[in-house]
Amino acid sequence: MMLLDYVLGRSCAMPQKKRPPVNPEPGKRVKLLLEKEKMTHERLGELIGMSPQHISRIVNGHATLYEDVARRIIDVFPEYELSWLLGFSDYPTQEIRREEIQRQREDAKDYVLLDLAEQGMIRLAQASEWKVYKNLTFVHDKHQSFKLSIWEFDALREECRSYVAMRLKQLSDMYSLYDIDVRPREAEE
Repeated sequence: MMLLDYVLGRSCAMPQKKRPPVNPEPGKRVKLLLEKEKMTHERLGELIGMSPQHISRIVNGHATLYEDVARRIIDVFPEYELSWLLGFSDYPTQEIRREEIQRQREDAKDYVLLDLAEQGMIRLAQASEWKVYKNLTFVHDKHQSFKLSIWEFDALREECRSYVAMRLKQLSDMYSLYDIDVRPREAEE
């Protein structure tokens, strides 16, 4: 009915297709890249064959950054990642990605060390003929027992973690001093 009204000249506007909303994140990343590289919209437009006005529309979130345009930008700045520019990754460069992975590995070592310290603390208690129960109760015999609060347990665990870290450092220094290979041996067939 609306199309007929439009054709007959009645005061009914032709329905417009709605455009999907523009994701502003790639535009923000182009802006960040331009600021970091100290480049203008005009210069980038010249390098990738686009008008500075279109670059401005992308940067301001009024136009979509399509993959072909993003690839042309990456051709100008090869150290940046296409996936980052399009908003699919949090790492602008491979170097930053490697640093983050290394930081995560270092954090994981702390967790492993913490687990080893907790296990070591419980094993030490058991080796000293103390029984350790899940509710943090330590029992030696019928006359000696105590229960740790969660804060006391955390403090004891941290103390054990520090001790284990110190001993591992001492052992590592000692092995490196005498140039002893401490890597596990391959299984012989």
